[in-house]
Amino acid sequence: MVQLFTRANSLALTCLALAAAVYADKSDSTSESSSSIKTSSTTKTSTKTSSATAIATNLDFEVPEPFSAPGTNTSSGCGKELDSDFDLDDTAGPFKFDTTDGYGRNYTIYIPKYYDFNKASPLIFGLPGNTNTYEEIEEQTELSDESNNPYAIAVYVSGVNLGFVSNPGYGATEDATFPKVDDLDFLNNFIDDLQDRFCIDTGRIWAVGHSNGAGLTNVLACDPTLSTRISVFAANSGAFYTNHTDGDAGSVDTDTTVQAICSPGREHVPFIELHGTDDDTIPYDGADDHSSYGIRILPDIQHWASNWAVRNGYSTDSETSKPDDDVKVYQWGGPNNLGVVTHYELSGWGHDYARKSAGAPIDATPIIMKFFYEHTNYTEGSTKTSTTESIFTPTGASSATATSAATVDRTAMPAAISFLAAFVGLAAAVLFY
Repeated sequence: MVQLFTRANSLALTCLALAAAVYADKSDSTSESSSSIKTSSTTKTSTKTSSATAIATNLDFEVPEPFSAPGTNTSSGCGKELDSDFDLDDTAGPFKFDTTDGYGRNYTIYIPKYYDFNKASPLIFGLPGNTNTYEEIEEQTELSDESNNPYAIAVYVSGVNLGFVSNPGYGATEDATFPKVDDLDFLNNFIDDLQDRFCIDTGRIWAVGHSNGAGLTNVLACDPTLSTRISVFAANSGAFYTNHTDGDAGSVDTDTTVQAICSPGREHVPFIELHGTDDDTIPYDGADDHSSYGIRILPDIQHWASNWAVRNGYSTDSETSKPDDDVKVYQWGGPNNLGVVTHYELSGWGHDYARKSAGAPIDATPIIMKFFYEHTNYTEGSTKTSTTESIFTPTGASSATATSAATVDRTAMPAAISFLAAFVGLAAAVLFY
């Protein structure tokens, strides 16, 4: 009997040791597959890439890493090495893109430090204000700074004669000051070109603009095609000219943008806008007699934002919050996607891209980056539902998905140990019998 007890006890200890070793190995492998991304307020965990172990950012959220190609939302450029014009963590150019309207467009491209041609990176278009160039919008947004943007390719574009079709003087008619300008066709072709040259996450193509460039983001969001190719839109001090020459800024029909009827190709278009109450170029309360290219009504900014809520299928009622004395946030949407349209009212701020270093009460870019990622959230099992998931649904696994899967496996291990222990007990009983 003593011999049997000893054998049973030895078997029990061996099985328990084996289970513990399996659990420890699982824990170690999970630990080894993650790294810390340090933010300004906390430390987050994210799946590690071969190019980085820790990234210090100004962002207060976990930045998901680009997922491996191929996948549903990976472009034809995945697997292609960068050509000699480009270096990591550097802005290349300027280059010129030939266009069907005959004008061409000058642009620069920032390749992030952690770009991997086998992983699909987000793509951000930076669109400057009237008379400004790709250089100004790069400086204003600071999207070439890895602390604001660790993974996305940023493309900074100058408009024709330093303007875009959201300006009343540009357009497809012969009598326009700059006739036949077609920024929509340009961007459709440009996206095709970029997707063929770089490994792009086609579900995370974003646009941010200032002033006239912000007005272009509105035109893009209204376009039946580009509203389905660009997933999220952001505007700072937006010049949202309507096609009306008579009416009131607080009630003007914003469906008639300066170039075309607003007709998005999908529902739930995410849009964020930030605007200073002391903006004397594009007034916060709108203007009934604005534009040097002929009178065009500029809508009141809150009226414009609430119209986007209605266009997305929601009421004009918003939820408001005041994170700072000089900042008021308005959010429109439904119970599951409140904030699909978001507006920041910046008290006392003028017609400049919002940066604390310039005296603004907030830094716009970290807020915009968070909005971009929140509204193209692929994470399976996430409590946040993407407002664009019906259009943008990739199969590539995100870092958060990998982490959550590992968590499920690890929490299951104690149950496995209990099962093995029960098995050992049964074996011991048989041996004693």
